[in-house]
Amino acid sequence: MPFALILSDGRFNKANVRRYLAEAREKRYLYIFVILDTHKDSILSMKSVEKKEEGIKLVPYLKDFPFEYYCIVRDVKQLPTALGAIMVQWFTLVNNN
Repeated sequence: MPFALILSDGRFNKANVRRYLAEAREKRYLYIFVILDTHKDSILSMKSVEKKEEGIKLVPYLKDFPFEYYCIVRDVKQLPTALGAIMVQWFTLVNNN
């Protein structure tokens, strides 16, 4: 199973990414997204706009985050530990398939 690790602040146009992730799933690629959340405006407090019949609603930004597998690292010093845990989980996933 091909594996890609993405490091980012997690702020991007989610609609644009969904079609590429659908194609990646068909090809059995595994994308893991590591959100480096070191901003004082945390991604955990961000909101997205959802259009509903009754109007516009604010929802948590991560509610419809397009990556199935992601983790949030708030302290960059913890990045090596997080990456190690991700690799262990990936090897476990690959060995169980």
